[in-house]
Amino acid sequence: MANLQHWFRVRRFRPSWPKLAAAGVTLILLCAADLGLTWWRFRPMIAALSTARPTETVYMRQAGASRPVGTPAWSDLDSVAPAAACAVVAAEDFDFFEHGAFDWNAQSQLFRRVLHGDFSAGASSIAQQLARNLFLGPDRTVRRKAREYVLAFALSRSLSKHRQLELYLNVIEWGPGVWGIDSASRYWFGKPPSALTPAEAALLASILPAPERGLAYAASTSARQAHQRITDALWSAALVDGLGRSGTLARVRRWADDVTSGVDPAEAWALVEREMGPEGAVTQSGYLNLDREGDECDQTRRWGAIRWQPLGAGKRRAHAIWR
Repeated sequence: MANLQHWFRVRRFRPSWPKLAAAGVTLILLCAADLGLTWWRFRPMIAALSTARPTETVYMRQAGASRPVGTPAWSDLDSVAPAAACAVVAAEDFDFFEHGAFDWNAQSQLFRRVLHGDFSAGASSIAQQLARNLFLGPDRTVRRKAREYVLAFALSRSLSKHRQLELYLNVIEWGPGVWGIDSASRYWFGKPPSALTPAEAALLASILPAPERGLAYAASTSARQAHQRITDALWSAALVDGLGRSGTLARVRRWADDVTSGVDPAEAWALVEREMGPEGAVTQSGYLNLDREGDECDQTRRWGAIRWQPLGAGKRRAHAIWR
């Protein structure tokens, strides 16, 4: 009996390497097939996005049960205030016009955080967020993340940066049931997106990490850190001068302090405008000149000023990005 028990113990824990290898190969093939089918299934939809204006996304359908979903009005990129578009890029994907589908520096930082058990922050590019919103939904699974990489790559291959940003602005959520930048601009500030001021653009862009919390999230500690980054980007893009940058940041901080003290976000903004005066919208539409000259690299030329290079102690100037 003792010998029989010993035999069973040995058999139970003896690995079968050929079987393990076969199982591993099978798993890899199944994953590859799943990703290949994902590419094949969504390829026609992605191709249609070059001209189509989607009125519904997976996120909208899933949010319909808990939050009211209205039909978002479409805004072409040239009808959005340059400060608003620049603020979104600065807040969500600062190197959007410099990388492909993915920001690999952000991805490597994410990988290191995950290895240390930190899942608090993501590193998705605008293409990844667009793929997730349009086709996949918010599920936090390995399969969804893998499919997100595939679809983001497909989007970046099929659509220009201009078109990706235009789609992104029009399909993402900017508050509970508020979809698209046109709805967000009118809902939160009572004006079209073409009339958004730099301070309003900074507040809207800082909503995006937690849209379910609405404009109140823009007063959180995390959002306050983003305000500085956004206003610096607006200054670097020559959309505001030095005085405008200081004024924009002062308005946003004053509003956040009032909201933190318990004032309603809308009332706090009205109070800021009464005390500090109205803020004029930036109208330098040349930074969003959509005229193309037949060269693909011209798509990013108008956004070159978002990046900068040092010219000495404390001096910077905008410079064009050419691909």
